[in-house]
Amino acid sequence: MATSRFVVKHKAAWALLLLPALTVLLWLALFPDQYFLVAVLLVVEVLALWLLYLEFEKPSPRELALMAALATLGVAGRALFFFVPQVKPTAAIVLISGLALGRAPGFTIGLLTMFLSNFLFGQSISTPFQMLGMGLVGFAAGFFAKRERPLSLPLVAGLGFGLTFLLYGLLVDSGSALFLYRWQGNIGVWSVYLAGIPFNFVHALSTAAFLFFLSPLLTRQLTRICRKYGLFRSRMLE
Repeated sequence: MATSRFVVKHKAAWALLLLPALTVLLWLALFPDQYFLVAVLLVVEVLALWLLYLEFEKPSPRELALMAALATLGVAGRALFFFVPQVKPTAAIVLISGLALGRAPGFTIGLLTMFLSNFLFGQSISTPFQMLGMGLVGFAAGFFAKRERPLSLPLVAGLGFGLTFLLYGLLVDSGSALFLYRWQGNIGVWSVYLAGIPFNFVHALSTAAFLFFLSPLLTRQLTRICRKYGLFRSRMLE
């Protein structure tokens, strides 16, 4: 059983490398001017292969339930502040999840949060990039999950600001820039990135503010739950 699982996981790892490579080769050979299309295909492939890998990891029902609950909390937070543009606690919740649970759970919670919340806000051409961007926020936060001494609150807030502004904002803006590039060229690219700076700044600043309020309470509760029920001991990709 263990041997077969090892083989399947390594086949999935090869697929993670070969499928995007095949997509790039087909892009260069058949439709080299479709930048946005190939970008969407690559992002969707990465997300689909990640969910396939998660299936092979066989997280326990309690771990799945906790990830689903945190994703639901992120959706609720985004919906609750719908009337304030770019002021959302979603990235803060995803980042705290990565800090408490690890890289793999943080990535999963981030991509599920954006996918599910867009059923309320509307699925669009930006959805795959939003899913990948928020997933990477949780994944990057997971690098600090095994520290013996937790990060101080100002450092957590600074990390949230940086990841939201540079990682999430840049990825989502890149999706829009690639969509416009075929028709507007470099002018469209620069206009997207420059217009996105104030929006990304407000989003990052609100994430840092929410972390000051949410991080102490939510991190403590998640740590207590994980210790009580023995969840995420391997932290999957840790």
